[in-house]
Amino acid sequence: GWTPETVGTYTVRVIASTLAGSTTSNTVNFIIYNKPTIISATISIDKGGLTQSITLTGVGNGAPNLTYTWQENINNNWIDIGNNAITTVQINDNVSTLHQYRLQLTDYGGTTTSDIITYQSYTTPTISNVTVTPKEGGSETEFTLTATYDSETPIVSYQWQYNVNYANGWENVPNGNTATVNWTPNNVGEYSVKVTATSLAGSSTSNEATFTIYTKPTITNVTATPNEGSVETTITLNADVNGNGTTVTNYQWQYYDTE
Repeated sequence: GWTPETVGTYTVRVIASTLAGSTTSNTVNFIIYNKPTIISATISIDKGGLTQSITLTGVGNGAPNLTYTWQENINNNWIDIGNNAITTVQINDNVSTLHQYRLQLTDYGGTTTSDIITYQSYTTPTISNVTVTPKEGGSETEFTLTATYDSETPIVSYQWQYNVNYANGWENVPNGNTATVNWTPNNVGEYSVKVTATSLAGSSTSNEATFTIYTKPTITNVTATPNEGSVETTITLNADVNGNGTTVTNYQWQYYDTE
């Protein structure tokens, strides 16, 4: 047996010799190939949801009998999953999972294995809590909206929305695209807010949180009785105040001395 070490097309013959002389055979040819070359091994998407269709695409060069074999690492064993250059795989996970794939090209020259490529599946995002502080205020009050995120899935975007008195549809909070938003609404009413978190695995919308914006108190009448007197006269000051839906928490009288 002979193992040629150089790639190429070989022509061989044999010469048989006896005491009577030598005879040379006809020639025969054979070809020694290099191992196949993997030009690329790619995956259509490397992150996504628990249910996802992905496409594995291989490009290579080799001998005329070149074959493609896609494999997946399952429990530390590489299992064949497809024998075409382009193979579709359906992901159906119950929990977030890292999938590993590789391509093998085989021909007369041997087998070449690609680097590992991966797909990471994620659960849909989970928002465990939504808070608003303070719970009450006026048209100049700044409210802080906060979403608590409870998942290993990376968030791509947030979108806060609000509804006033449920009179109209949901509208987007201005600049409401982060987990925490500071916002100063200028309309009076009962506000409901919610947030939608979107990841590569999909979207999830939180429960609603509420807060109330009141109008400023209204002072309809101010009296001083009596309106004339001496330095020993006790003046009674009175104001008719409407809290407009909320309790007046503080009064502050002021005076202006004309002399």
